[in-house]
This record gives sequence, C-alpha cells and structure tokens, in this order.
Amino acid sequence: MSHPPFESLRLVQDKVRKHFGWSLEDDLRSVTSMASIFSGPNPYGVDEWNPSNRASTLKTLQYRIMASKQLIFVGAAVEPEEIPENKPVGTEYIVADGAVGACIGKVPPLCVVSDFDGQPYLEQAMNHNIPLVLHAHGDNIDLWKQSFESWVASSYSPPIVLTHQTPEVIDGIHNVGGFTDGDRAVCFAYWCGLQHSNIKFLGYDKNIVGRWSGHTTTDKKLAKLRWMEDILMMFPCYESRDEHSKEDASSLM
Repeated sequence: MSHPPFESLRLVQDKVRKHFGWSLEDDLRSVTSMASIFSGPNPYGVDEWNPSNRASTLKTLQYRIMASKQLIFVGAAVEPEEIPENKPVGTEYIVADGAVGACIGKVPPLCVVSDFDGQPYLEQAMNHNIPLVLHAHGDNIDLWKQSFESWVASSYSPPIVLTHQTPEVIDGIHNVGGFTDGDRAVCFAYWCGLQHSNIKFLGYDKNIVGRWSGHTTTDKKLAKLRWMEDILMMFPCYESRDEHSKEDASSLM
C-alpha cells in the first residue's frame, strides 16, 4: 500500500515552522525537557509512564493497527450522530484530540492523538483508560507540564506514547510526521505499519473549526487546517476518500 516517504512528511514540519514563524529551537526545548522528565523509572511518580511501559503501549497499538480490518480516523468536525453505537469486529478508531468526546459511550477508541489542548474531553478518555499519543512542540511546553501534574493529582495515569516534531532522534519520543492532531493520527498509523487500505475519515474538514477543536482563534485554526489538508493529500487513502464514501453509499441502496 502506497504512502508518502517519512522524510517528505518530516520536511513539511520545517515548512510549517517557517510559515508560522515558529522556531526549531523552541520545539527542541520542549521535547528535550520532556525526554529528561520521562527517561526515569517513574515520571511524575507513575510507573506506567516509564520508557519500558511506554514501549509496551506502543507495541500494543502497533499490533492492533496492523491486525485491524478497518481503520477509522475521527477528526474535530465530527458530529456525534456520525459515530455508530457499536464497533464492528476488526474495526479500530484513532481519534484526534477532543473528538474523543463524540466517541465516549459509543465506540472505544484505540487511542487519542493529542497535543494536550482537547480539554475537557481528554479527561473523559482517561476515565476509560484510553491510550494517549501525546505531542510536544514549542508552543505547549507549559501546557504539557501542567497537564501531567494535573492528571497525577487527579489520579489519572493512562497508557501513553510520546511524539515530537524535530529532526533529532530522541530516545523514547518519536517523530511520526505530521503537524495537527488530525493528520498526525494518520501519520502515526502508517508509521506503526498500517498495511490495508480499508480506511475511513469522519469529521475531517479544512473549512470547519469543529466543535471538538481546542481553544484557538478561527483564522489561525483554519490556517492550520489547510496545512492538515496538504499533509493528508499526500496519502492516497485520503485523496480517494470521496470515492470510498460513494461506494459505501451505493452498497446500502
């Protein structure tokens, strides 16, 4: 199954930084700080978050992605009625950040991909012990530190995988490609070894600031969504999504 080379996905991160005027140094500062904290045996006092257990969490996610018969990505513009009441056997849901709020009580997501701004819905995910794929970047260093401290104080310790967006190799924290939570979810699945092409997208729209989006200005969010679309269009499964939707609709007639 074809998908863009990882290096082309990583290079988009350089273009995004240049476009928004963000610095690589800030991204590096965030991820090196995270790496320092999470290299020990019990980061924030939580054994579940140490390097060995994070590696086990990642291995489990990789296995389930590769074993899935269908993969559904859920983005911030999804409406609750688009989520079915049950999960077909062999289907996995990977959810972008706050969109997990549309899934809770209906289908159990495989994981939530987030850069920590999907409150209060991330707490709902943690109540169900859903694994979180959590991202460090230069603009969220204070937020991720506050989030972990708050979660520990509230007795939340979900399984986690850590990601970053720098060209450096960081032990225990992975650059899977991508920029926004929505496109990073797709990059993550392919990085994990996704093999089949039975893929659907719910709530992915570059023209809508979805109800599950994190707090931001509309103009800035729409600019980010345009970059999300550019990245997703690098994946044939996304470029041909409308054709798949028509096929699904015709099969019901």
